[in-house]
Amino acid sequence: MQHFFVSNLKWDEPTGCGTSELDSKQAHHLSCVLRAKVGDELTVAYAREIFRAKISDITKDTVSLEVYKPALPNSELPLDLLLVQGLPKADKLEHIIMKACELGVSEIWPCVCERSISRDKKEKLAKLSQRRNEIALAACKQSHRAKLVEVQPSANLFDVLNMIDADYILFAYEQSQTEQNLANWFSEHYAELSAALKTNVANSKRKRIAILVGPEGGFSEKEVLQIQSLDKAFTINLGSRILRTETAPLAMLSYLMLELEQLTIKVTEYQFV
Repeated sequence: MQHFFVSNLKWDEPTGCGTSELDSKQAHHLSCVLRAKVGDELTVAYAREIFRAKISDITKDTVSLEVYKPALPNSELPLDLLLVQGLPKADKLEHIIMKACELGVSEIWPCVCERSISRDKKEKLAKLSQRRNEIALAACKQSHRAKLVEVQPSANLFDVLNMIDADYILFAYEQSQTEQNLANWFSEHYAELSAALKTNVANSKRKRIAILVGPEGGFSEKEVLQIQSLDKAFTINLGSRILRTETAPLAMLSYLMLELEQLTIKVTEYQFV
């Protein structure tokens, strides 16, 4: 079943039905590319929830929908995963965006580091941002996400770290002498994360875990020292192999996705005991 995102949803509480419309780009894709017809069913995501919907009308620029409660189960993670990614060369960032969205990331923050070979030109920032968010939208639709991932415009590394408001920063460092890996870190913070899930009710502040990965040249010594001096930063060893900049974030996201999903199951079972 096709999956789309809507930015507004009006409910008729007595009937449990709602109405919404797709934006022009999604409407064009559904009506002209997928050749959908009135009466066809699909799912829509709104406010971190997924609902069944049916096409009620199709015009040149819009697709109108009837939306039905209750919300369907969705696979969003209970905590927000942020990816702070050093700008890589060529189109590697597009691949990272696509796969990170599939693996449950909440936000993507491209950043410029001292050793970044690729840098976004100011006059192209708007166009690049639009392109990257279109890739994120397509990946979120394909993986039936309940939350649309936003890719921020690229900025200086430490400007980004000041903006993300993360509770934890997991710093992937290929020359790390520490033995702390993701499994160790997760075990050490298991109680904190469990408590966060138990109190994670609607409108409360969700815990935010940032993953920090450098560009092809890695981080400079100056950057490493500055990152490690941050109170919320934890240097993570990803093993004996040196991973490419496009591999490291996906390895970290995969591990965290699986651990957080298992933690959610355990917390849910505990609440119903």
